[in-house]
Amino acid sequence: MDDMEPRLLQFPFLPLVLCIIFLHELCAKYRARHLPPDISGLQCLVKIPNLTDEICDIASWSIGGYNIIIIGTAKIAEDLLEKRSINYSDRPRSVMCGEMSGWGKITLLSNYNDWFRTHRKWIAQEIGSYTTVARLHRMIEFKTRRYLQCVLEDPDNIQAHIRKNLTLIMISHTNPNFVAMRCTRADDWYDKYLIPAGSYVFVNIWAILHDERTYTEPMEFKPERFLEDNPKPHPENACSGFGRRKCPGYFLGHSSAWLMCTRTLAVFDISKRIESGMEITPEFNLVGETIVFVV
Repeated sequence: MDDMEPRLLQFPFLPLVLCIIFLHELCAKYRARHLPPDISGLQCLVKIPNLTDEICDIASWSIGGYNIIIIGTAKIAEDLLEKRSINYSDRPRSVMCGEMSGWGKITLLSNYNDWFRTHRKWIAQEIGSYTTVARLHRMIEFKTRRYLQCVLEDPDNIQAHIRKNLTLIMISHTNPNFVAMRCTRADDWYDKYLIPAGSYVFVNIWAILHDERTYTEPMEFKPERFLEDNPKPHPENACSGFGRRKCPGYFLGHSSAWLMCTRTLAVFDISKRIESGMEITPEFNLVGETIVFVV
């Protein structure tokens, strides 16, 4: 005991430091127990695409000291990103892509601040409704005619022509708004789960649009599901985003896609291919892909 007293006198704050460390670890374990179901490790690569089937409607993934929250249903996305949007409208900090490159001030990467709100207001004044988009109808019609000419000359690559046309229209008038991660400002509770401040929040659009509780046989091509007396939720509701970061080019994109479809049906006869007198029924396979914008 005599030897311990001098040592404690040399480090008078040691008991306090140890107590703080113990309380910190205790608090961290408590918070970890209240996170959404964990899918850490390599299993996340398999389970994220089928979140609603294999885990639950909301899950978490801890990596490198960061918490990633994965949302797998439209209801939770609306509850958090729409109804509590002030806490879910920031972007994760990006030193290289945002701060050092100067891209942090573009709408896509900016936090939800005065600068962001000002630019969203400018965009809304130009293309924030069908009324404002009507001023761009001549431009949309011109690019649609060019798309039809490309399809006539090269019908085998119709998908590439569609993507190119929509991309050119969207890039001409707004920044492409990808389904990017959000970052929480403060701790939040949803149901029985804790969503810590600084968490990265990701909406799993694939899970939302393939939820069998909403869409019967989601992997089947059944457009009639949206024309019934009680139609299913339209995919564009989820694809255009949620809350204060919903795609600012929604009305422009919708008008462009509608005109492409109607003009295509008006000027082309669409039928199955005939080879050697035989009608060829194409195989229909859904494949997940990523839209890449080339500027």
